[in-house]
Amino acid sequence: MTIQNKFKIGDVVYINSDVNQTPQTIIAITVYSDEYHTYKLNSKEDCADYRDYEISYEKNVLLKIENY
Repeated sequence: MTIQNKFKIGDVVYINSDVNQTPQTIIAITVYSDEYHTYKLNSKEDCADYRDYEISYEKNVLLKIENY
């Protein structure tokens, strides 16, 4: 099986829906039997799993401004 992940362990990313746009570090990648995978993200406040479409390398500046 070949895994084509968009991000790698150690990358700093942002959760698309996080109003604070807190930087998160990818600390693990979990691969499931039906070939989808999740990324475990860690920050000072939280540690949780996300799919690749929920995270980005780019900070969503508009989301942060709108929730100021």
